[in-house]
Amino acid sequence: MNEMKLAAQTTSLAHRPHANAALARRCCLLMLAASLMFAAFDVSIRAQAGRRRAPEVRAGGVPARSNVETLYLQAQRELNAGQHAAALATLDKIIATDPEFPDAHYARGQALARLGRAREAVESLRRVVEMSPANTRARRELALVLRRLGEHAAAIAELKESTRLEPTNARAYGELGATYLLLDEPGAGVNPALMGLLTGMIRQLNTEFEKTFLIIEHDMDLVARLCDPVIVMTGGSRLTEGAFENIRRDERVVNAYLGGAVANV
Repeated sequence: MNEMKLAAQTTSLAHRPHANAALARRCCLLMLAASLMFAAFDVSIRAQAGRRRAPEVRAGGVPARSNVETLYLQAQRELNAGQHAAALATLDKIIATDPEFPDAHYARGQALARLGRAREAVESLRRVVEMSPANTRARRELALVLRRLGEHAAAIAELKESTRLEPTNARAYGELGATYLLLDEPGAGVNPALMGLLTGMIRQLNTEFEKTFLIIEHDMDLVARLCDPVIVMTGGSRLTEGAFENIRRDERVVNAYLGGAVANV
């Protein structure tokens, strides 16, 4: 029975030679199409790998955006090594690719200032401030360069804006240029957490920037933490002067401010 079915199928196929040829052609075409697809896929993978190995460079030697961060790190290394001209060349390449990269303009301003090209440095640093108005670091650097150019009013304006934007940064106050600072009751109405910050800033300005403070204050805890010496005034005249521990036990001070109360303050 099986032999009869096989013979019938063979006879049937033998009677359809054109159908068999068409089927064979279709199989060949499918195999060819599959081979072409795999070849195209392989070429795409190789091209992507090639792009990763060799960063794109545009005409004129300008780097592609994918390489900007690497070049920025290179420029930082050059600046730190004192290679200011090389750093400037690197930063110019970066800015040609990404004109809106504030850090590159800031570093360029630094490089120009160190090369003695102060006016160009001002232009670069002002560009940073235009892009990032809250960038206090750029404002302080700009103020330093403006001061070298003799433009003191503009320098102070930048430093004042820096202190307004970042009121807890002692460095901004330290660079204002004032030697003596007068504070009238700085602790009045200030919560303890903020008072701690203020106290730390005053100490930092005194020790690191050699600023002298004249503080008018009735908060004895604040006076004890910051003031040495302490000067006691009464009736418009100086009553006494000395270390806080001595002042707080002085009978004249107790009588003047506490009406003769026990000196246990």
